[in-house]
Amino acid sequence: MELQVKHTTHLQDDFIQDVLRLDSSVYEEEMQGSFESVSNRFHKNKDSYLLIYDDLKLVGYLCFFPISKELKRKMYEGNEMQDDNIIPEDILPYQQGVEHDLFIISVVIDQAYRNGMAVKLLTTEFVDFIEEKNKTNYMIGKVLGTAISEDGAK
Repeated sequence: MELQVKHTTHLQDDFIQDVLRLDSSVYEEEMQGSFESVSNRFHKNKDSYLLIYDDLKLVGYLCFFPISKELKRKMYEGNEMQDDNIIPEDILPYQQGVEHDLFIISVVIDQAYRNGMAVKLLTTEFVDFIEEKNKTNYMIGKVLGTAISEDGAK
């Protein structure tokens, strides 16, 4: 098993069906994004996914993007989940010389890969991504996220 990570910066949205397949293996239906919502987020910021492949099979991913100050404020103030209710203006492009707060919206690892290197590889790639952004003056500030436990608690 040789796992590899792909960044989506130069990809088209043909990987999204595989993301949705993975989502359906972990999330309840009401927590799954639609092709349209996931594709719209991706096209708003194409540098928003780290994908883990075992050969040609997608076995995990991390989805994240820079967010507006308004979305950050909503996240701190409320107990509302942020997913399909994120408006396009809340997803920002990376800009040099500007501090960006990132929102991790979703992390999924195929059940068969959870006890192996997939989690470590995904984490390492994410940290490397942040360090590279900081080195090239795309400053990363806070990393935010919300989580749902197996019993559905936020």
